[in-house]
Amino acid sequence: MIGGVAIPGFNPVEVYETVIAHRAPDLARRPRPESVRALLDWAGEPLATAEVALVMQTGADDAREQLLRAGATERPAGADAYWS
Repeated sequence: MIGGVAIPGFNPVEVYETVIAHRAPDLARRPRPESVRALLDWAGEPLATAEVALVMQTGADDAREQLLRAGATERPAGADAYWS
């Protein structure tokens, strides 16, 4: 791998943010979306409840409530769901 970066294993999101900040210091970080609807529109594909909670900086239960209030479509998967 020439000029690449390997981050083996499962790591907290902060590890990836640190690597990105070092590899592309001029890259602007997006602000947190104003709503879960804005997040789903931006993503363009279904997101897991945990992903929504992480981006919105809230807990899974709160993220689920916000998604339901926003009229998102829930697709059950395993122990949780994907939302669009």
